[in-house]
Amino acid sequence: MEKKIISVAAFLNDYKLVISAGAVDGIEVGMELSILSEKGQEIKNPLTSENLGKIPHIKTKILVIDVQDKFSICIPKQQIRQSLIMNYTSTKVDGF
Repeated sequence: MEKKIISVAAFLNDYKLVISAGAVDGIEVGMELSILSEKGQEIKNPLTSENLGKIPHIKTKILVIDVQDKFSICIPKQQIRQSLIMNYTSTKVDGF
């Protein structure tokens, strides 16, 4: 199977982004994807100095929330955690 490079196609707002892959590419709601930096840590063989490749740097992880044929809408996973924390901390308990 041929690898497809998926990119961020648009930012809808501070919390949602669009990626350039959709249902035709096998993307499904609930998938967790990583946004990688083009930079990465180069790994070299300490004995020969041969370049063994790069370890990619993960900028953030995103969660697919809506899928169309050729694009998908995602939110950063950290946004989900922050929403849960805010909902939890904003809940009032009687008597306190």
